[in-house]
This record gives sequence, C-alpha cells and structure tokens, in this order.
Amino acid sequence: MPERNALEVRRERTIIVPADVLWQIIEPAENLPVWLPLCDRCERLSGDGLGRLQRMSVKWGRKQGEIDQEITEYLPGRRLGWRHVDERLDGRPAPRISSDVRTLIELHPAPGAATRVVLRSWNVPATALGGLMLRIVALPRIRKAFDKALTNLAASSGTLVANAGGMRCSHGSCCA
Repeated sequence: MPERNALEVRRERTIIVPADVLWQIIEPAENLPVWLPLCDRCERLSGDGLGRLQRMSVKWGRKQGEIDQEITEYLPGRRLGWRHVDERLDGRPAPRISSDVRTLIELHPAPGAATRVVLRSWNVPATALGGLMLRIVALPRIRKAFDKALTNLAASSGTLVANAGGMRCSHGSCCA
C-alpha cells in the first residue's frame, strides 16, 4: 500500500459482465491500450503474473513517454496492480514529480453476473511543486482517463460476452 501522503484517484462502476471475462481484457499487458485511454501501447518485457515487467507508451503534451512498470499485485480474476519503476520523456529521464506511483484494478463479483470494477491510482509527490503539479494537471487527467476506462471496459466486455463462443473482441484477437 502507498505512503500516507499519497494523492489518490478512485473510480468504480458495476459492469454487467462476469469478472473472469473482464480479467481477459485487463490482464494481458498488450490489451492496456484497448481500455485505458492514457496508454498508446503496452508490451510485456519479461515474466508472467507477480513480478512481470511491462512498458507502457504514453503521450504527455507533445512528448512521447515510456513508463516501465512492475506487477506488484496479482490475484487472477480479482486484482492487478503495478508500480512505476522508470519513466522517460522523449528517451530522457522524466522530471521527478512523484516519488512513487501505483495503480490497482480490483474486480468484485456483484449480483446478476456483474462485476464491481474499482480503479485506483496513488501518487506520492516528490516535492511540494510536484504535489501542486499532481493536483492541477495529473490527477484530473487520471480521473478523466479512469472514467473513460470504465466506459471502455463496459463496451469491450459487452462485445466479448456477445461473442462468448470464440471469446474474440471487436479489436481483433487481442482478447482471445
């Protein structure tokens, strides 16, 4: 769990899709761009499950960013969490706004084959200026992205349920 002075964003929504179907969307690193709008691309660097390393590509203004992440929480069908281990902008070390960044996705079974999806992000400011930047720029951006992510999950998972025989989503074979 993050430090006490972490700034948190939390968004949740009940989606009428079983957790095991949602897990097929959120677990593969390569699927992150399908549902998380902050992510342009994501690739698995090494490992599986707990300890897996992955690299997420993002746009930050006009700059191209890369965030190396380590999976720190992994409970199949229920929890997926990661922490940032390295951040770069245009190939150079990114300014240190946060000293620790963590994301957690929780899937809670709900009545009627539904799932309560909880998205959480914690950012520990590295400095007072970093805290200000997080509050003014980063946290509103994360809130908006999480809201859109929940909408995307509901839409993507609805396609999966409709095609349950082959378990292929409308994006191609990414969710197979």
